[in-house]
Amino acid sequence: MARSISSSDGKITRPVGFSASINFGSVIGGEKDATAIDEVIKGSSIGVQACHGVCLGGIRTKGKENVLTYGVGTSQISMSGGNMVQLSEERKQQLFTLLGIKP
Repeated sequence: MARSISSSDGKITRPVGFSASINFGSVIGGEKDATAIDEVIKGSSIGVQACHGVCLGGIRTKGKENVLTYGVGTSQISMSGGNMVQLSEERKQQLFTLLGIKP
């Protein structure tokens, strides 16, 4: 990771390689039920994360809510954007089957 963020001219270089992480998140701002959490994470979001065995990051959602993320992963600093959608029961079953999980 140190090689990817330092160079002789002071510019950040583009890292090359593979990284992976498994993350979980907590919506900042108190207890929320499942319906409220679905509303918070619905739509587009942007996030940043740093990992070196342990991961810590944050996501800003379309509704201007903040989500703290944590997990485990390979050494990395990353920025991501996405659009979360709620899965139908049929899509959940397909995902579970693909992952070999029996709900």
